[in-house]
Amino acid sequence: MAGETSEYGPVLTTAQVAKLLDLNPQTVQQMAKDGRLPAHRLPGARKYLFFLEDVMGFVRQHKVRPGDVEDEEG
Repeated sequence: MAGETSEYGPVLTTAQVAKLLDLNPQTVQQMAKDGRLPAHRLPGARKYLFFLEDVMGFVRQHKVRPGDVEDEEG
């Protein structure tokens, strides 16, 4: 199922989204649970599924420009 293309585009697992966003899988699950990251669940399923286009839309929406972030050293 993971990485397969549906009528909505490629479907990703929590682990794949975590790798793509460089986040811990538990963080991705919490973001999905909180509604911060678009995700889908099949009835009776515990696992989240993510459409690639939704994840990329999330990335575009939260894109940070270089001048928007303070230097990590101070």
